[in-house]
Amino acid sequence: MRFAIILVVLFSLGYATKAASSSNGVIEALIKIAIIYVETLLKNKGSIEVLGNSSISLDFGMKSFIDGTFNFQTLEVYGLQGLEAKQENLNVTIDDNKLSLCININAPTELGVNISNYAADIALVNAIPVYGNGDIKLAVRRVKVNICTNISLSSPIQLQSLYVRPEFRSCQVNITGFWNNDELSNILTDAFSLLEGIILTFWNSEIDCISCLLSSTLQSIVNGVLNQQVTIRSVSDYISVMENSCQDACGTSENDVIKKISKGEMSQSLQALTDEDLKIYITTFAKFAEEYLNQVYTEYSN
Repeated sequence: MRFAIILVVLFSLGYATKAASSSNGVIEALIKIAIIYVETLLKNKGSIEVLGNSSISLDFGMKSFIDGTFNFQTLEVYGLQGLEAKQENLNVTIDDNKLSLCININAPTELGVNISNYAADIALVNAIPVYGNGDIKLAVRRVKVNICTNISLSSPIQLQSLYVRPEFRSCQVNITGFWNNDELSNILTDAFSLLEGIILTFWNSEIDCISCLLSSTLQSIVNGVLNQQVTIRSVSDYISVMENSCQDACGTSENDVIKKISKGEMSQSLQALTDEDLKIYITTFAKFAEEYLNQVYTEYSN
């Protein structure tokens, strides 16, 4: 509640710049104080519950590809006690009704998300069941996030630009209750552990492209919420936004999927896919995953 009050005051002060540009220095100082206050509040709490007792429909406008529900009791972000917002790298300026903000956030210890008591009932291409009841833990370590944004304070308020660059040095996935099978859940968790090196290599090599894809998507979502105009309704819509924003950032990638995005071909490819195409791709991947899990299970048993 106190944080919400601070935000209201800050936006009100933002509008006041139209009449009193000399107050910019005061507003910039107040924004820095608010950021430091939020950092202290999060560190003291250690964890926050983002969502509780939620049910999510998983069709995303692609019902032939994925359909079903994902329910959970709580979605909690933990490890916040390790947050560090470097004040020497905190830059806030206001000029011509535009707020410019850059901040570096570090979390050298473990930072992650806990999804407790999930209940999944999902079908992929109406052929492959994905279900279970349990918990999911996603964790990363040695996190560094650089965030820069320009916010228009004139009506309507919107993000004119957003850049988010997330980096991390290790990751962990822990799943229980997948297919209501504890042994399979352990194997799946171990498989993710074996894939950690591949994930980190891909992430670090494609960080410029990933940052652009993430930033453009978040900017579209935030502006839609601020202006109460949700223009993105399907996976293809999200990919179209990425293609329009990230052709330069992703143009040098060696990854086939990212190459399609950089050339503006991914959304067209998705729209051209038939239900039968999707089924073939998913079942082929499922077969590969099954063979891989069997291999992991054999090594795990020995």
